[in-house]
Amino acid sequence: MKEALTDVELRFIFQQAEKRVKETADDGDKIYNKSITLVSICLTLLTALCGFIFNNFAISPLIAGAVLVALVLLNVSVILKKNIYPVKYRSIGSHPKDLLTDGYYENLEKNRKPEWYLLYSEIMAYEERLHDNMANNNVRNERLKSAYKWLYRMPIIFVLTYCMTTFFQSLT
Repeated sequence: MKEALTDVELRFIFQQAEKRVKETADDGDKIYNKSITLVSICLTLLTALCGFIFNNFAISPLIAGAVLVALVLLNVSVILKKNIYPVKYRSIGSHPKDLLTDGYYENLEKNRKPEWYLLYSEIMAYEERLHDNMANNNVRNERLKSAYKWLYRMPIIFVLTYCMTTFFQSLT
């Protein structure tokens, strides 16, 4: 298959691969920005809730709900902690030392220039980069989805805790 590729076809494949690698790195930046925003909001709310709980500490439905909401916010922050740590993304382009090898100039087939081999090699390198970047993004996206699920459950947890605490207080 590779031997049948013309220079034009190879350049086209290279350009598409380059775009995809850049896109996966950009997706990683978006995941990071969403994660850092959510962690910042969660930690701000957690700090405010802790202040509220410590200033009004008494067994009451409101405090019980606030404690559980604080635990959910803490859980979301812990889940997303790994998303805001640096992750190795593989970007477009190769180091010159990787391209300046004799292998591209030795044993050239007829009608093939070294450029053809360089492009082909770079396409294969981009394939690896795409795989690595997409694997990183998938893991980070799963963490983000998990955090969203917890945030969506938070109001329900608060209401159920408030209702149950109110019910049990009325029994005493």
